[in-house]
Amino acid sequence: MGTEIELKLLVANRDLPHLREALKRHAGSRPHRQLLVSRYFDTPTLQFRDKGVALRVRKIAGRWVQTLKGGGGVRAGMHLRDEWETAVLGPAPDLARLAAAFPADAALQRMVKALSRKSGIVHVFTTEFRRDVFNIALPDGSHIEAAVDEGTVSCGRRSALISELELEMKFGDPIAAFDLARRLLVDVPLQIGVVSKSQRGYALLEKTGAGPPRRAAAVDLRATMPVEDALASVLAECLNHMLENVDGVLARRDPEYLHQMRVALRRLRGALAVFGDVVPRVIFSATTDALRTLNQVLGEARNWDVLLNETLPVCATAMGAPACEPLMARLHRLARAANNRAARLVASRAFTDGVLRLAIFVLGRQWRAATGETVARGLAEPVGAFARRAISRRHRQLQKRAAAIEISEPETLHAVRIAAKKLRYTAEFFAPLFRVDAVRDYQRSLTALQDILGGVNDAAAGAGLLAGVAERAPALAPETAAIQAVLADLASRGQRRFRGAWRRFAKRPVLAD
Repeated sequence: MGTEIELKLLVANRDLPHLREALKRHAGSRPHRQLLVSRYFDTPTLQFRDKGVALRVRKIAGRWVQTLKGGGGVRAGMHLRDEWETAVLGPAPDLARLAAAFPADAALQRMVKALSRKSGIVHVFTTEFRRDVFNIALPDGSHIEAAVDEGTVSCGRRSALISELELEMKFGDPIAAFDLARRLLVDVPLQIGVVSKSQRGYALLEKTGAGPPRRAAAVDLRATMPVEDALASVLAECLNHMLENVDGVLARRDPEYLHQMRVALRRLRGALAVFGDVVPRVIFSATTDALRTLNQVLGEARNWDVLLNETLPVCATAMGAPACEPLMARLHRLARAANNRAARLVASRAFTDGVLRLAIFVLGRQWRAATGETVARGLAEPVGAFARRAISRRHRQLQKRAAAIEISEPETLHAVRIAAKKLRYTAEFFAPLFRVDAVRDYQRSLTALQDILGGVNDAAAGAGLLAGVAERAPALAPETAAIQAVLADLASRGQRRFRGAWRRFAKRPVLAD
């Protein structure tokens, strides 16, 4: 068994010649060219896919090789997968031979043996592409195999293009792959890819085209693990959450992709704030500064999406009629423009470079630049104790903000909303360290607060957008004023509902073990 460690980067088909030229300069030699045809197999009920593994048979240099990839996953953009390879006699897998190749993995071995007895394996899709392989030796001793793949993945009559670069670490520090990607980015536009060829094939098989919007996932934490390991895991999950929604944002398939990407960004910034209790925040400053512009652009697009898809339908119900067609047409144009700006930013080299730098920061644990005995002790502390302090601190901050609230002043309500959001993210990050029922009840009451405050904020944001429309198009001012009056009433109702929700939350103790 081997472990494949690679960084996948997407490149437009038209830019492939420029990419090959850039890689030739880095390698100092011409590439080795291969034509690769791979047949992927699974059970009729897709048991391999459901187990998170991919089985293929590929012809390499005149011989057939079957490969099973499983385990691992994507961490901060880096693909890590266990890989088992064995020779076979033809274009079909030999499961008995495959089962013998990984005796250490009992679960996979049992599954493969059971399937080999049933002979329940079918061909599901095929990839066919030309691969140009460049071997790049770096001054630090790292060795990278850079493979430029151009071709298709096909399933019946359906197919999708393959146009990508894989930087596989043969040996050395994986950070070298990200450094090389940043150098290549100067010559060629690139995007980080988190979807494997097999995942693309399964999307074609099931006619989904793409996976659903990626939501935040729990991080595997244990109370005894060092704070530093928890920091690395939380930041990596936030980065994965953001990256796995990029394709949906670029394709403008569903507003939820942009929403989830923005949630991931806010969680990432929230995590940097939480762990700023240990690591001096100046260490995170370059990272947070780079995220600020992205947050602003995504936030503008999200505000338009909420106004059109959530706020205006509620207003139409309250008014007994939808907004007039000229206003709706103008709002849709402005929303498209905001979403286009967000997509252009996400597709830009600046975004890719920012993500690469962030991945280097996380995987290279560059917060260690904050040397000093106090920081070192804080990073080595068990995360269980740290988590309790972090949650208690943010709980007290929320109480302080709520105590100073003036319902008639939106600024104070906004401060409470931000404090509640920080507390919720903190509780979510460390949820695996606490009892399931305690976390569930705590988060439910916190979510109730956020939902109310979020509704008030959405009303205020929508009113601001409509005010801008009325200013630029005075003929629409009467229509926007009528909607703004409804929004003001909705905000006022939310403010009154908040008092009761806060009284219920205030009785709740801080999350405990």
